[in-house]
Amino acid sequence: MNHIMIDLEMNKIDKQQRGDIKLSSELIEIGAVKMDDQFEVIDQYQTYVAPDYGAMDHRIIALTGITDDKLVGAPRFAKAMDDFAEWIGSEPTWFYSWSMS
Repeated sequence: MNHIMIDLEMNKIDKQQRGDIKLSSELIEIGAVKMDDQFEVIDQYQTYVAPDYGAMDHRIIALTGITDDKLVGAPRFAKAMDDFAEWIGSEPTWFYSWSMS
């Protein structure tokens, strides 16, 4: 069994940018660490995700250090999720994450 700690970074979506869509934020980075049953790190994963709703919010840049330049060439959401799922693999896995919001 694997254990995966996930850290997701999100960017706020301005109301004018999102229009009728009810999303308030979108994924801009996936970070993860894969561990075995003894919680020894066996692999790491990181990718930026290209935003669909415009430029980075200045408060998110200050918080994360992720700028528009870092997102140039990053995969779109669907491709990023496919790549992440491939990295996870098919072994039984527990997932762990946290959030302050």
